[in-house]
Amino acid sequence: MFNNSIIALQLLILMSIASCSIWSQKSKPLKITSSQENAEIYSSDNKLLGKTPFTMEESEILKVASNGVFQITVRKDGYQDQSLAIFVGEINEIKIDLKVLSDDHFNQWVLGSYSRQANVMIRDLLNYQGLIFLGDYDTAKTNLENFLKVRPGLGAPYTMLASIALKSNDPVLAKSLLLKALYLDPNDLTADKMLENLNAGEAK
Repeated sequence: MFNNSIIALQLLILMSIASCSIWSQKSKPLKITSSQENAEIYSSDNKLLGKTPFTMEESEILKVASNGVFQITVRKDGYQDQSLAIFVGEINEIKIDLKVLSDDHFNQWVLGSYSRQANVMIRDLLNYQGLIFLGDYDTAKTNLENFLKVRPGLGAPYTMLASIALKSNDPVLAKSLLLKALYLDPNDLTADKMLENLNAGEAK
């Protein structure tokens, strides 16, 4: 009888431990809040997952996580984006405090990051303009075409190529290049004036 009681007590303890183990392994949803409500939460592939306050079950997180890491970006107009890498199952509640996007932030971070690249591009374009001024059209044309292979979204190189085309007596090509320049940069006054002069010449 005594032995049976001990066995029964051991079984109860084992069942209790097993029950606690199962309970502790139960996943908890991830909760994300932000000081600024309705901040948008995007996955690593730039899909909108929802807005704060945001809740997502661990089973859903695992579907989009990579190697157990859930990467998100929190965004709201007027604030700096904040990116997070969350280890699934280790953190269940996060509060985000987005920083206001100010002129100081733009000057310190954005301009600071791109000023070097901008200076290089401007210096290159000035060199090409100098080649055109000196009449070395072939070298300038080759350099500009190579420049556009790397930075096809800039309008100024097309305006410069149009200038070379005009000096080479090819108004048709020049017009095509100017239209391209104005498509990329509608505020290019040089391209606009050159195209105006071309159209006026065609009308005569």
